[in-house]
Amino acid sequence: MAELKQQIKIMLAKCLKCNRKVFLMAGILILIICLIFLGNILWQSINDTRLIASLQQQVATQVVDMKMWQEIKKEVELKKQPPAANEKLTRNPFE
Repeated sequence: MAELKQQIKIMLAKCLKCNRKVFLMAGILILIICLIFLGNILWQSINDTRLIASLQQQVATQVVDMKMWQEIKKEVELKKQPPAANEKLTRNPFE
């Protein structure tokens, strides 16, 4: 009976050592996964910041008066047209 108790204690001690190793490996694995996950989030936020900065350089930051813009655009288009294509300057000899 004493021998059986001794063998059970030895088996439990071995199992406990194995459990410590398993828990240690599992903890290290979880820590590595968390670090990779947080690293990806950090890297993605850095890339998003770069993208936002590049988009801000492409966007106009001032308000544009659309009526004035359309008038100027219309005048520029009229100047680009040849005189024969411009309706105001076309003369009808039969009028």
